[in-house]
Parts: sequence; C-alpha cells; structure tokens
Amino acid sequence: MTTTPELTEHRIATEVGELAVLDSGASGKPTIVFRHGIFLDRELWRPIALQFASTHRVVLVDSPGHGESGDPGRQYSLGEDARASIQIMNALGIEQAALIGHSWGGMSSLRVALAEPERVTALALVNTPLKPGTPAERARFAALQLLLRVIGAPRWYGRQIVPSLFDPSAHDSAIATRMVERLRVANRFMVARAMVAVLVRPDDVTGRFGELRMPVLAIAGEDDYVLKPAAAELLANAVPHARVVRVAGQHATPVEQPEALVAELTRLLNEG
Repeated sequence: MTTTPELTEHRIATEVGELAVLDSGASGKPTIVFRHGIFLDRELWRPIALQFASTHRVVLVDSPGHGESGDPGRQYSLGEDARASIQIMNALGIEQAALIGHSWGGMSSLRVALAEPERVTALALVNTPLKPGTPAERARFAALQLLLRVIGAPRWYGRQIVPSLFDPSAHDSAIATRMVERLRVANRFMVARAMVAVLVRPDDVTGRFGELRMPVLAIAGEDDYVLKPAAAELLANAVPHARVVRVAGQHATPVEQPEALVAELTRLLNEG
C-alpha cells in the first residue's frame, strides 16, 4: 500500500512578497518545482505532484497574491516572479530542480531556465504562452484590469472566464469551482497586478529560446488559445530537442488530461 507523503508548509520571503510553499522535503531525491497559472493556486498541481512524490521531492508554490501567499503591495514583473522561484530554491537548499509550470507558472519557469540554466534539469511549459499577446490583446487586458481595480472580480467574472479556460468536461471540476470562489473574494489590486505582469506587460524572450539546453516539453490542449502554432513552431525550430505535444482539451490540461500529462512529464523527467 502506497502512503501519501505529508507536505510541509513554508512561508518564504521573496522580492515579490512572502510566498506559501508546500514541500515534501524528501532529501536525496531529484526535485520538481510546480508553479500554477493566473487566478489559480497550488491545488491545481497537488494530485499530479503526489504521483511523483515517491521518486521526487515535490515543491508546490502559490504565486504572489494567490492561494495562501502574500501580495507585494506593488506592481511586479515576470522577471521578479522568476527570481522568486530561485529564492525559494535557495531557501529550501535546492541546488537543481525540474520546473513544471502551468500558464503564468510556465512563463515564470521559462525565465528561470534562461536566467540560471545550470539549476534547471528539465522544463515543462504546460498551457504556456510562449510569446506576448498582440497589441490588441494586451490593450484589452489592460482595460479589463483597470475595471477590476474598481469593481473587483465578482462571481460573474469568474463564471464568465471558466469556458475560456476549461474544457466543457471540466466546467464543474473542483479546480474550476475553487477558482471562481477564490477570485470572488480576492483583493482586486492583487488580481490587477497579476494581470499586468502576465497579460499586459510580459517581456518577449522568444529570441532566447535557443539558449535552452535542458530537456523541454511544451504541452497544451488542442483548443487552448495560448499555445499558438507560430510560437510553437518557433520553439521547435530554436530548440530541436524540445517536444511540442497537443492533447484533447483547452487551457487546463492538468485537470482535463491528467493521465496524458503525467505520461509526458514522466518521459521528460527521465530525459533530465
């Protein structure tokens, strides 16, 4: 009988605030650091992380202002968020780790891999935008975050975005329901800051894809609006050893296709 490992809660000071981290603390095993997407929290990754906990040390991070993490009280950038992952690794005594990120978490993890590649054994970009949106898309998000600063994120907003993020089969999933409820009570300035960092002002690192030497996986749903064909082709051409995989579903592959995702992640980790 397999026992479920206990995860220890840490609160770690970083330049983007005090972040809440769950850690299996299994010293002597290779480490995986999981980061989640915007409006979600580390619970997105818990079921999948626990499947690797017998062979790996697993670390689940709540992003700034999300889940149990604090908010920095100021605007921050993706680069600062990426450095927070490195600061967490330093605080936990982790020299190297595989980084697995969903959406925003993938964007942040990609920047860690570019900043300190020697510390990243493998990189999984799950439902991750590989390049900034168009000027029109970013302008639309800029207007939306200004509105949310004024009115907050009422329940209807969370319900409205569920169809754009989750496949119909996952609309009533525990993760989708949790997102709607937590977004409803979230600090409206926290929501706006995250949107600015991730959706309005992300830096463009596509010109640096060729620097990635570790095993790389980019995986997304067939109907996911963020992993655009041109960007996926750019990654594949710049990083010949990278694998770009499409599975059924939309923007929540960890919820919609967990078995397929675990299989692809297992293959990636074996390459690292």
